[in-house]
Formats: sequence, C-alpha cells, structure tokens
Amino acid sequence: MIRRSPEILYEDDCIIVCVKPAGVPSEGGKGRTADMVSLLKNHVAGKTGGHLPYIACVHRLDVPVAGLMVYAKTREAAASLSDQIKKHSFEKEYVCAVTGALETEASATFMERRDMLFFDHKTNFSGVVKEGIKVFDKAEIKEAKLLYRIIAKDGDRALVRVKLLTGRHHQIRVQMAEIFHGIEGDTKYNPDERETDSHKLKLECCHLGFISPSNGKKLNFDREPSFD
Repeated sequence: MIRRSPEILYEDDCIIVCVKPAGVPSEGGKGRTADMVSLLKNHVAGKTGGHLPYIACVHRLDVPVAGLMVYAKTREAAASLSDQIKKHSFEKEYVCAVTGALETEASATFMERRDMLFFDHKTNFSGVVKEGIKVFDKAEIKEAKLLYRIIAKDGDRALVRVKLLTGRHHQIRVQMAEIFHGIEGDTKYNPDERETDSHKLKLECCHLGFISPSNGKKLNFDREPSFD
C-alpha cells in the first residue's frame, strides 16, 4: 500500500476533519491504492500505541475530487453525523471551474437547479432524464437538487460555488454539464474536455458545516480551492 500522511485540520475524541487529495478513495481502496479510512487509521494508531482504531466514512467524495471531509472516530459520532446528513442540516459546499458560461454573469445570489437523474450501475454513468433519451431499464432515477452561483468569470470560463442539497452519483458533474458545458478536466461529462490532455477535475469541497457530536456546538470549516 502507498502510505501518505493525511492533512488534518481538526481532531477530537469523536471526529477528524481532513483534506482528501484528488485520486485517493474516500474509503475502500483496492490493491496498492491508499484510501482515506486506512490513512486515518494509521494516523490515529500512531498516536495510541498501535491499536487499530474505529474510523467511519459518513459522506464521500468521488475519487478525482479533492476537498474537505469529516470522519467519525466512534459509532455514536457516526450516527450523529449520518442523522444530520439525512435531515439536510449537514452543510457541504463546493467550488468548480466550468466552461460554456456564456450567458450567465457573476452573482451574489444562489440559483436553484432541480433535475431527475438516472444512474446506470453497469456503465457507472449518470445523466438527466429527458424526453427522447432512452434510460436503461434497471437504472435508478432520483431527483437531484443543488444551489449554484458564479463567483468569477473570464470569457466562457467561470468559477462556480455549489451548495449540494442531495447526494446523487456524479451529481455536480452532471448538473454543471446541463447548466454549462461542464467542469474543466471532466472528460466523462464535459464535451469540451474530450479532446484535451487535461486530467485534473477542477471540483473541490470547500466548506463543511455541522453540529459537533461531542459538545453540540456548530463547527464550520473552509478551504480555498487549489485551482484558479
């Protein structure tokens, strides 16, 4: 296994807030791929004399997506965070760079986007359900909701801040491809990227907000994206 030292932003007896690098699985890495759960277990074990600790992944980022994550160190903390996610009180915000932003200007106001998305397990592909487009018989179809606003713009390229309201497969990537052309570096959903050499997906989780499982206080974590 490839070993890396995780970037820890906050840690107490119940949780660890850290930065997941692009290319590292949130959990369940295969072969020589180090995943965040394994890295965090090694981190905690190194401070407690080698005892393999409990680390639970309560939310996920896609492998190519970097950014903020919180992991639970106890089952009680995992239950508390999972409950907040189910009740939509757990805040997750992202920043992405998109192409095709020709008609929309920068704004301080968030706009809502709702789509019905299908997810095909066989191809690991999601898309918007539209009239005239055949959806595979066994595909899952669920509503996807997010809020978005352009925070900076240069020609047809823009930086977009996204508040995720549901957690569907590849949701931000698919919906940004519907609103704009798609996210820079996204060779799966953005047609502008299919003929380029870009492999870095410019999408990162930049804000987490939730109630601490240990003391009931609101915790907020923010991080600037690593791309321009």
